Order: sequence, then structure tokens, then C-alpha cells
Amino acid sequence: MINWRPIKNISLLGIAIILFPVHADVKISALQDFDFGLYPGGGNLQDNKNVCANVIPNGRYQIVMFGDGAAGNFEISNGIDSIPYRVFYNDSTRRRGARRIRTGQPLTSQSGASDQLNCSDGLNANIRIRMRSADLLTANPGRYRGTLTMTISPE
Repeated sequence: MINWRPIKNISLLGIAIILFPVHADVKISALQDFDFGLYPGGGNLQDNKNVCANVIPNGRYQIVMFGDGAAGNFEISNGIDSIPYRVFYNDSTRRRGARRIRTGQPLTSQSGASDQLNCSDGLNANIRIRMRSADLLTANPGRYRGTLTMTISPE
């Protein structure tokens, strides 16, 4: 017997940025929405995007992230149900070596930021979002959305 599950439209849309310049100019640019489209019913869903972290004067920085789930948890929702997701950040444009972000906990000692506010020296960091198949398979069908809020600050 085949255990059939309907295709689910799972999407995470929107990344909001909050900046706290403290004795430096900081920003993250080249951000894009994560759109996972339809979930085919098997395996994890993940996607990654390269971005540009700017810190002037160039130096170390930290990142703090919050989702819009309860207590800032990383979750997408269809208004009734929610699906958790994990966030990984790397201060280079590689997925390998990325560190998992915990809600509200600073990821410190990040380096490699650009000192060009227009990011003319290229993208320099990577954000990856992953939803586990176990969570996706138990979710009800629907259009799921969420917002990931990031704060970048110099160290």
C-alpha cells in the first residue's frame, strides 16, 4: 500500500533587516526571499543565499536572528499550523563551515565583512535555511510564510 501525502506548498517569504550602527556603518545587502515552492513529500527542504555584510571600519561583527514564531523561534506558519526551520550562517560564501544560529543568541567573531558600502568587492557571507522532512511530513497542506529578522553589529 502506498502512503500518499498531498503536495504541500511550503514557502518562506521575506527577510527583514534591523541595523544597529554603533560607532560604525553596518548593513547587509543583496538579500533575497527564500521561496521553497511545492514540497514533493520527501526529504529536507533547504536553500542558501549569498549576501554582503558591510562593517566600516572593516573588522569583526556579530549577527543575531529572530523568527516570527513564539519567543522569536524560527518558524513558518499558515496562520494555524507552524513548521520549524533551522538557520545557518557563514562569514564566507560557502555552505561548508556554516554555523547554526540559535534564536536571539549572537553569532560572534564573524569576519570578512566588506568595507565598501556598495559591496563592489563582492558577496562575502551565506545564509542557509533548512526544514527537516520529519516536520514537513507531519504538517498540514497550506501556504506557509515567515519572516527572519537579522541584526548585524560591530564587535
